[in-house]
Amino acid sequence: MEDNYIDSWKNKSVFLKQLELNKRELDNNYPPHWYSFINIVNSLDDKINLLDIGCGVGSYYEICRKHCPNLVYNGIDYSEDAINIAKNEWNYNNFFIKDVTEIDKDYLKDYNMIHMGGLLAVLPNADDVLNFILGFGVKYVFISRMELSNGSSEFSTYKAYDEIMTYRYKHGKDKIIKLIDDNNYYLYKSENNNILLKIK
Repeated sequence: MEDNYIDSWKNKSVFLKQLELNKRELDNNYPPHWYSFINIVNSLDDKINLLDIGCGVGSYYEICRKHCPNLVYNGIDYSEDAINIAKNEWNYNNFFIKDVTEIDKDYLKDYNMIHMGGLLAVLPNADDVLNFILGFGVKYVFISRMELSNGSSEFSTYKAYDEIMTYRYKHGKDKIIKLIDDNNYYLYKSENNNILLKIK
């Protein structure tokens, strides 16, 4: 499948707008999926070493710093601009330029949780990417803002931040259940379209 928007999210203007929005949310009113993330992570007994895949401008670092004392945060994104903005904004160096397709088992050996915020929501092959990530067998996989469909998996396109064309992905519910089970995971916790998978 040809991906017309593969580099859409390598746009500095988009990430400056994302940062502006996230800073308003941090100052005034967290969106529901942030509260759910905090609640779920803090309900775990484990010390969490988290890799945030598709971290964008790194706002989850600030959420974790403020609210998740049992968690060490690391973020990756394929956009150099996003990573530079994240490092400068949060004065934190554990942000790295890396595409999800470049991840391998050795890279993940020190992590016991993977987080994907908006990543799976903006890929036209999100089921395949989720299958790829689950194949590494990391103990926990946290997916924020997962949209489900009662039918087949499907995607459409839309304009994000009035800047770029990108995808909106909905996961077919039956396919996701099978994909999770086939990779030896189960649904451990869920809240407000946030799901935490745990290895069996």
